[in-house]
Amino acid sequence: MKLNKSIRVISGDRIFSLINIAVLSLLTIIIIFPVWNVVVNSLCSGKAIAEGRSIFWPTELSFENYKIVLHDTTIWSAFMISILKTVVGVVCHVLFCSMVAYGMSKTYLKGRKLYSVIGVPIQNEDGTWYDRDMDSDYLTWIKTFNNAYRQGLISDDRFADDYTAHEEKVKSGQYATIMIGGTPQRSGTLQVWMNSNPDAAYIAIDGPQSTVGHAPTLSQAGISGWASNYISKDCKDPIKAIELFTYLLSDEAGVLTTYGVEGETYKVNDAGKYELLPEVKDMQQSDNDKFKKVYRLGEFCLFGHDRYKALGADQIESIKQMQEWGTGKLKTMFAIENIDPDAGTAEARNLSAILTNWNTTLVGMMRAKDDADFDKILNDFKKFRDDNNWDNIVKVRNEKMARNREKLGLN
Repeated sequence: MKLNKSIRVISGDRIFSLINIAVLSLLTIIIIFPVWNVVVNSLCSGKAIAEGRSIFWPTELSFENYKIVLHDTTIWSAFMISILKTVVGVVCHVLFCSMVAYGMSKTYLKGRKLYSVIGVPIQNEDGTWYDRDMDSDYLTWIKTFNNAYRQGLISDDRFADDYTAHEEKVKSGQYATIMIGGTPQRSGTLQVWMNSNPDAAYIAIDGPQSTVGHAPTLSQAGISGWASNYISKDCKDPIKAIELFTYLLSDEAGVLTTYGVEGETYKVNDAGKYELLPEVKDMQQSDNDKFKKVYRLGEFCLFGHDRYKALGADQIESIKQMQEWGTGKLKTMFAIENIDPDAGTAEARNLSAILTNWNTTLVGMMRAKDDADFDKILNDFKKFRDDNNWDNIVKVRNEKMARNREKLGLN
C-alpha cells in the first residue's frame, strides 16, 4: 500500500522563507548589477556612456574599448606581473610553510624550542643518543604548561594556529609570550608590532629555566645545511639550472639577495659596511609589509647565509636586542645531524609513525585534564614506541652518531 506523506509548513516558517528569499534576491541584485553595468559600458561607445543611455543594456555597440586595451602593452605587462606574483607567491608560500611544518613536526631536529631553551642534552656522556623527549627536566616543563592550560592561561586555538595565523597574531601582539629558536624570517612581523606599539615590543628574556642547572643551548647552523635543492631529471636545461644554483651560492648573489643593488638600495660606508639607503631602510622599519612586496631583501632563505648579513652596518630594531641576548648561547650539534634511519627502511617507516604519534601526544599532555590523564597519555606513547621497534631506531642513531664523531675527529 502506498502512503502519501506530506510536510506541513506553518505560517511562521512560510513568512520567514519569503522574507529570506526577498532579502537574498535583493543582495544578489546589489552584487551583480555593478558588475553587469561595467560589462555593458565596456561594450558601448563613449558618446552613449556620456549621455547615460547605457545602464541595463548596451546601446551603440562598440568594441573600441577592447581594441585599446588589447593593444596597450603596459596593460599586458601589468597583467603578467600580477600572474607571476600570484604563481610565485603561492609556490614560495606553500614551500616555506611546508618546510616550517616539517621542522615543527620533527621533534628530534636541532632547534626545537623548549629543548634548546632549557638546555636538554643531545647525547649521553658516552656519546650515545640521548632521548630528549623523555628527559625529566623537559617533561617537568610540559607538565607546567599543562597546569597553565588547566588554569585557562593557554587557549585551545594556540594548538591550531598555522603559520599565517601565527604571523597575523604576532603583528597585532596577541601572544603574551612566544618561544622561538631564532630570528630568521621573524623580523618583519615583529617590526610591524613594534612600530605600532614601541613600548610593548617583544624582547628576548631568560624564560623557562632548567630545573637541573643546564644552560640554554641554542642550536647554530649545521655543517650539513638545512635545505636540499635538487634538479629533476625532467629539467629541460639542467646546465642552466646548475648555473643558476652556482650563481645563487656566489658572493655576488649573496650581496644581491641581502642588500640589493649598490646605489639603488644600498651603499658601502667609510667603514666598508653595507648600508641600506635611507628611503629603503625607512620602509623596512616603518612599513615592513610594503618592504617585503617591493624589495624582500635579506629573506632569500633557500640560499641565504648569515655571513652576508654580518657585512651590514644596520640591524633591524625589532630583533636587535634578541640577537644580542643570544650571544654566547649558541652551541654546535654536529653529532646528531642526519642520524635518522635511511628512507625506505622499516626503521624509517616506524620512526615516521612514532613522530606523528608524538605530535598528538605532546598536545594531549599539554591539554590533559589532570596529572593522571597526563601520565596515561605519556605511557601510551611509550608503549606505542616499543610496539614500533624503538630500540632498532635508537641503534641506527647510535651507529650514525659514531660515524659523525669519527668524521669530525671527536673520538
